[in-house]
Amino acid sequence: MLNMTIEVVEGLQKGKEITLDSTQSMIIGRSKSAHLQIGIDDRLISRTHCILEIRHGKCVVTDLNSRNGTFVNETKINSQVLNNMDEIRVGSTRMRVIIEQKEGKILICSACGGQLPEDETGVHAREVEHEDVLCTRCWKIRLDATVRVECSDFFAAMGLKGKTYTCGKCQADVSNSADFDGLACEFPDSTYVCPECVKAMRKDTQTYDLDEYYLVLKEIGRGGMGVVYKAIHKDTGRICALKKIHPSAMDDPKNIKIFEREMMVQSRVVHPNLVRIMDKGIVSRTYYFVMEFIQGGSVPSLMNTMRGRVLPPWNACAIAVNVLNGLSALHCGGFIHRDIKPSNILLTPPKGDGLGLAKICDYGLAKSFVKSGNSFLDITKTQGGFAGSVMYMSPEIIKNFKYAKPTVDLYSTGVTLYFMLTGKYTVNISEEFFKNMGKGMSPMQRHPLDIVMEDAPIPILNRRLDIPESLAAIVDKSVSKDIANGFQDAEEFKAAIEAVMESEGWK
Repeated sequence: MLNMTIEVVEGLQKGKEITLDSTQSMIIGRSKSAHLQIGIDDRLISRTHCILEIRHGKCVVTDLNSRNGTFVNETKINSQVLNNMDEIRVGSTRMRVIIEQKEGKILICSACGGQLPEDETGVHAREVEHEDVLCTRCWKIRLDATVRVECSDFFAAMGLKGKTYTCGKCQADVSNSADFDGLACEFPDSTYVCPECVKAMRKDTQTYDLDEYYLVLKEIGRGGMGVVYKAIHKDTGRICALKKIHPSAMDDPKNIKIFEREMMVQSRVVHPNLVRIMDKGIVSRTYYFVMEFIQGGSVPSLMNTMRGRVLPPWNACAIAVNVLNGLSALHCGGFIHRDIKPSNILLTPPKGDGLGLAKICDYGLAKSFVKSGNSFLDITKTQGGFAGSVMYMSPEIIKNFKYAKPTVDLYSTGVTLYFMLTGKYTVNISEEFFKNMGKGMSPMQRHPLDIVMEDAPIPILNRRLDIPESLAAIVDKSVSKDIANGFQDAEEFKAAIEAVMESEGWK
């Protein structure tokens, strides 16, 4: 385990020390929201000047597009791995880096008695203190023995056992093959393809086999973590979404173990508003996992079909209620998403009432990245620059990513609702800004971290006048940057929206 101590050796904060450990990050700058506020009157220092992080077992400093640059040992840098006793200079402030390697806490698997370092368990603190601590192998044994029974009973109670399934192309009965793995009842919205139609698809489109279990059809999306493909599970004919993780994200065997355990644990959270994880595996040192395929697309794709690229208030509220239902289940299970945004909300096809279900995806990934030694910057990076997701992050999560609380998800849901209703962020910043990040943009441009942490949200009625004042009040409350003034749990937020929907006749 690494500890990094930052000692200010020159400047107004001379003598001050701050220590980071594990996966913490620290923003340095003139902003009062920075972890280390330095040079308040030093105009050579930007408000959010640079960030220090511990990730992948290394200490890293990254310049945040500051006006006058960040220097390591008097050399100007963009991003650099630090060594013990390196010196960082920003403006007239000089800091010394002291790096210490400390032994991690040794834990004992309560099932097999084997030892495992704390950073390989991926367990919550409450599990260490109050529950069994299990190695990856023993977790898998326990889950295999219990989860299938729990899920089977759950879906039997919903009346989904014994359902008839037909091919999505030729309508042939595929009930026997669809339930080959005993999971058909767990994915009521899935589409299936019969063997004959699969053969036809192989002939008509470019496909390839992944493992012996999946036929990959085409790419349907990509992001900072990996590439998503539309695929078919060969044994069942079930259409699914398969995500291959970039090898660079899993370059350490420890990270793979942690990631696998997080996937196993979070697959236990079964809820209609959460995209289910079906499977995972490794092929040629490339990690992949499989999710249910949601046919209705994402919230941004729905917005693109609407006039003005904004959603009707009733539609936006219905989606928000679904998201909050899913978050309530996650939070009750002890998990925090950390990356709620429109592109992480998928939609099933509309039904008779014109509405489908909204489902949260990637709900295990942010937490798994933290466990594997990453920070919030890793979640928001896409091809080397910040993606729009940083605009959905609360100041709370930027300041303390590792120890974020459920309120960070509620804030992100509020910003998402704001965006669905207006097509804009809560503060003034354009999409073009993100496209130009890392491409020689002017250092006079404020960094998005600075904007998110300090700028007050623009009241939603200033963006859109045709929404009820009661709804506007809820949205404005949800995007408050003061945690105490926002919603404190998902059920409270949901109840407020449902009250407006009922009064407006949207139910």
